[in-house]
Amino acid sequence: MRRKKEPTEIKKEIIDAARQLFLEEGYQHVSMRKIATKIGYTPTTIYIYFKNKEEILLHLLEEGYGLFYHELKIAYDHAFDQSHEIRLFNMCEAYIYFGLKQPDYYNIAFMNNLEKNTSKIENSDRYNAFLLLNTVVKEFIQENAFSEMAQSDMDISHTIWASLHGLTSLLITFPQFDWGEQNRLIQFHIRTIIQGLKN
Repeated sequence: MRRKKEPTEIKKEIIDAARQLFLEEGYQHVSMRKIATKIGYTPTTIYIYFKNKEEILLHLLEEGYGLFYHELKIAYDHAFDQSHEIRLFNMCEAYIYFGLKQPDYYNIAFMNNLEKNTSKIENSDRYNAFLLLNTVVKEFIQENAFSEMAQSDMDISHTIWASLHGLTSLLITFPQFDWGEQNRLIQFHIRTIIQGLKN
């Protein structure tokens, strides 16, 4: 006799199926019926847990942003008694490794920009993660650790963020490319960013 699944199990199956379909076929081409078919349920069952696919997407985004923020916050906290440079390095490293460990969530949060399909995301953990990075940058500025070419703490934060995204997205999108020893490349990339902005 088939075991009756718990609601949390069914909800996870729906989320997992939607994540895969959104990435493979594009959000606009995925329907609630298509999600239901993928996991062998009727659309009626799906509607018990989510009223529409936007609500599924919102859940996915919030889950992904939460995981991302959590990784950066751990890096921030673990280096709390260290220098600002070490803390920044650790946070940058956490950013890249999150993308490599969670490529589906990274795709959804940063590369496919699925957030544009929902109007309900406000003060997300993705932005909170950026603000956490900006906090460390401000501490750098207070120590005059950055060169005069940097215009503001936001300029520096945006530059670091963009550079981290560049490497992360390339490593995810082109895993077959000869990147050499990946960990060494990541560490060199981060050191180059920081050194380029310092006096």
